[in-house]
Amino acid sequence: MRQQENLENELESHEDEDFENTKVALESFVVETNSPINGKSLRDCGARDLGCMIVGIDRGMDSIMNPDPSLVFETDDVVWVVGSKANVQKLC
Repeated sequence: MRQQENLENELESHEDEDFENTKVALESFVVETNSPINGKSLRDCGARDLGCMIVGIDRGMDSIMNPDPSLVFETDDVVWVVGSKANVQKLC
């Protein structure tokens, strides 16, 4: 009986990890000087490879919704992304 409880607890903890890794949400981050996407275009930043979709960018006083794939990221851009938290962190 104790072993069954341990197995059930182990499965539940993995289910939570799996859910957290696949849960999709709207996330944002600021492009830092040393960010891997700084100076890259939306097309070349790798968001699609990570299963993320960039839906907007705040640049200074401007908000760019549905940015063009040729847009190049700049330091201090606030990037709005739909994707899993883990994959969004890989972008920034």
